[in-house]
Amino acid sequence: MKHRRVAIAAASTVAIAMLLAHAAWTPSCSWFGDVDTHATTSRRAVALTFDDGPDPDVTPRVLDALAALGVHATFFVIGERAQRHPELMRRIVAEGHLVANHSWDHAALPLRSSAAIRADLERTQTAIESACGVRPSWFRPPYGVRDPRVLAIARELGLRTSLWSVSPRDWQDPGTDAVVDRTLSVIEPGDIVLLHDGSAGRAGGHPDTAHSLPRLVRGLRDRGYEAIRLDEILVHR
Repeated sequence: MKHRRVAIAAASTVAIAMLLAHAAWTPSCSWFGDVDTHATTSRRAVALTFDDGPDPDVTPRVLDALAALGVHATFFVIGERAQRHPELMRRIVAEGHLVANHSWDHAALPLRSSAAIRADLERTQTAIESACGVRPSWFRPPYGVRDPRVLAIARELGLRTSLWSVSPRDWQDPGTDAVVDRTLSVIEPGDIVLLHDGSAGRAGGHPDTAHSLPRLVRGLRDRGYEAIRLDEILVHR
């Protein structure tokens, strides 16, 4: 009987751990607090968002493509990289894009103390503002992983947390066709699309993402969609 109780307790612990992991990693799960993953709208619009930059090679290509297409997007930037490349930060803002907080160095924030989480986000806010004169109002946790502390601290700092509803997994460098097809095959009004100009785990960005943008935006327009900034699609909570 004792062994049975131990086995049941162990199984319960594993089940709870799995549920908590699901809540921490799944963009659409709100167990730890509300996050924006999709806009409720009748407008045929989507938000293109770019993570992990700015990257000196790929970010200019992304910006060139967006300028040629007449599209404004949202850039969730890493604080350390914003500090290192202020010229790119200034260009992002000057060309009408939204800049947002993606942490200082792309670490999994729930593994840190509350004080360290706060220091990370504040340091990133300061770095972004120093680089381009804009203090972000939006935040995306690295890997999308969060816990109640991460969301609460972000709110206390005046940051609204946004994740995503569509990911073509461009961070895997699957090729232009895959990035475009994986996005267009599932797109719906109000979607927030996760793309990457930088790479969290290595130097250099994701050229497939830049190369895919003309086809992706044309495909969206052929389907009657417009691509806009995050703060334009998520006007209300």
